[in-house]
Amino acid sequence: TIYGATNVWIHPEADYLEIRIDGENWIVSKESTSKLMEQDHDISIVREVKGKDFVNLEVTVPITEARIPIYPATFVDTNHATGVVYSVPAHAPYDYAALVDLQNDEVTIKEYSLDRGTLEKIKPISLISVKGYGEFPAVELCEMLDVKTQNDKEKLEKATQTIYKDEYYSGVMKDNTGKFKGLKVEEAKNAVAKTLSKNNQATVIYETSKKALCRCGGQIIVAVLQDQYFLNYGDKKWKETAFKALNKMLITPNKYRQTFENTFNWLDKRPCVRKRGLGTEFPLTKGEGWIIESLSDSVIYMAFYTIIKTIREKGITPEQLTPELFDYVYLNEGKPKDISEITEIPLEIIEEMKDSFEYYYPNDLRHTAIAHISNHLSFAIFHHVAIFPEKYWLPAFSLNEILIREGQKMGKSKGNVIPIAHIPKKYSVDLTRLHLASVATADTVVDWRETEVSYALQRLRKFWEYANRSIDVYKTVDLETAFPSKILRSTIKNNLYKALKSIEEFNIRDYVLEGFYGNIRAIDEYIKVADHLPRNERETILREAIEDIIVIMAPVIPHISEEIHHKMGNESCVSLKQFPEITITEEDKENALQAKFISNLLEDIDEIVKLVKTKPQKIHIYINSDWKNELYELAKELFEGEAVKIGKIMESSKEHKNLVNHMKEIAEEAKQMLKDPSIFRIEMLSAEKQKNAIEGYKEFISRTYIDAEIHIHVAGDKKIYDPKNKASKARPMRPALLLE
Repeated sequence: TIYGATNVWIHPEADYLEIRIDGENWIVSKESTSKLMEQDHDISIVREVKGKDFVNLEVTVPITEARIPIYPATFVDTNHATGVVYSVPAHAPYDYAALVDLQNDEVTIKEYSLDRGTLEKIKPISLISVKGYGEFPAVELCEMLDVKTQNDKEKLEKATQTIYKDEYYSGVMKDNTGKFKGLKVEEAKNAVAKTLSKNNQATVIYETSKKALCRCGGQIIVAVLQDQYFLNYGDKKWKETAFKALNKMLITPNKYRQTFENTFNWLDKRPCVRKRGLGTEFPLTKGEGWIIESLSDSVIYMAFYTIIKTIREKGITPEQLTPELFDYVYLNEGKPKDISEITEIPLEIIEEMKDSFEYYYPNDLRHTAIAHISNHLSFAIFHHVAIFPEKYWLPAFSLNEILIREGQKMGKSKGNVIPIAHIPKKYSVDLTRLHLASVATADTVVDWRETEVSYALQRLRKFWEYANRSIDVYKTVDLETAFPSKILRSTIKNNLYKALKSIEEFNIRDYVLEGFYGNIRAIDEYIKVADHLPRNERETILREAIEDIIVIMAPVIPHISEEIHHKMGNESCVSLKQFPEITITEEDKENALQAKFISNLLEDIDEIVKLVKTKPQKIHIYINSDWKNELYELAKELFEGEAVKIGKIMESSKEHKNLVNHMKEIAEEAKQMLKDPSIFRIEMLSAEKQKNAIEGYKEFISRTYIDAEIHIHVAGDKKIYDPKNKASKARPMRPALLLE
């Protein structure tokens, strides 16, 4: 962008240094000097200066030889690069905003004695053609986002990210860029850098990709070391093989696959050794103090998991763990007898290690936080394809976002960190696991809130209570069950089926919501309505439910599940039981539909009772005639996601013998159904099955409303009691109600 430079920005109040560096004199910020001293330069400090000392001076732009002025700008970050920056207002939103601010800032102009004529002559210089933009993309974006000043940092940051991405991938250099005209921006960037370097007009300053702090609080910077060893992740063949492995992998949530691909694309040379800290000595430079960098030796340690048990049990020493041993165990290279003689490890133990590796590897699933995509995880893929045969490549990664507390990031300074060691006493392990698994999906931030933890605790205690009620129960074989018991059985079955489907898709939150919370809620409802049932039926049904739940939920609440399992008289571990194969029958689907029907009916009764503010003595429930079911099914067929006219419903109804005698009623019914498109998605029960469901809950409904009489009517019955003409308003799955 030097072809578009109109001026140079310097922070007027910041401290700068004139330094002698590699035979030249430079003006750079103090922070920049500290970094350059660690990057293999010969540096001495000449003098200290203030940024304002250079305001109004001019500099010569490399390559173009243009003379441009130096102006003050407080937005300049002296901790980045040299702390002195070119201004390219046509293509850099920050520069454009700062230039407009300065041109309108009489105080600053006067303070630094800026020449107004020179300042006002500065105009943006367009040097990149970008599809979708005019001459000055930065100006357009600032106007579009309503940027007022250089202090509108959020808007400016958004504009900057947008334009840099668009220019980098689709920008082309214009004719005013000399020998670089016609090049894509990504090509021109490298070409200009090479030209400047060749002319000794530029050098590289290494920066971290984002701000990083040491545990001591100091800033982490990049140091250049002599005789440093690098891993060349930019090697074309290696990178292609890594992409091949990535394309075969399961990445969940899948939205992070793009992040892996982006990381693979920019990965190039990375240092693999260092001179301080703990670590393994680098074998190629023994005695020179180089140790293997942690991100280089941690990428295949999953393979070590498979043999560490044998190493510990057999007392194998570190000295016996030779490269020849690992080559045989992991790569099947070498002769085991020779290795046994060299290492003094018995042959059968070596074979035990090899068998264990081949049994367990590859690592089926690696789970960690998204922060490790750009390092540990990507490196792991590269190293596996470089070292292991394809059958041992990693098959899957799962990832999660960060954990915060009460809406804030956790930090020692905030005092809101929960040490892992405190979890068992303060919350319990099972409660913590249950809560974390249920409050967020893997691709969303987990917010630890005490009110939600308290709710999870209340539900966990209720589960424990239900389990203890059923522990000593003698299960009745071939039990004849009432309607509420059938509903619970099917509901538990449906919930567990959904839970298993969810966990197969790595959707842990829905797995817990269905498998635990959904089932506890179903038991809550059952306990409320089943008081009139025989005790052996209630407790047998309850025990069946608990037995199924602890098998499915053992991975999340292992301690409570095992405790309940053993209290029920089992000697084996519930964690060793296979997840059940669940098949949902038509009866299960129908029972679930009836349960939903009853739930909606109870809500409707509650709403009317609250409205009239008196307890009813009689509750009349009116169920629709079956011809309405047929009408609604017909309307659903005609609807198919598009608007349906009443005339079309009327015309089609004439072709159905059960509807033709109800044309007047159908006209009114069609008007009502078209007001609520949601009715075209409902599943329906026949009038008889709706009636059976209500009969099953009749006693509960009566008890709920202080022994009110419950009367069930079906529209169309000749002797129906219907003083308010309620039957005509009954619709499929939505009975009409009359309370007296």
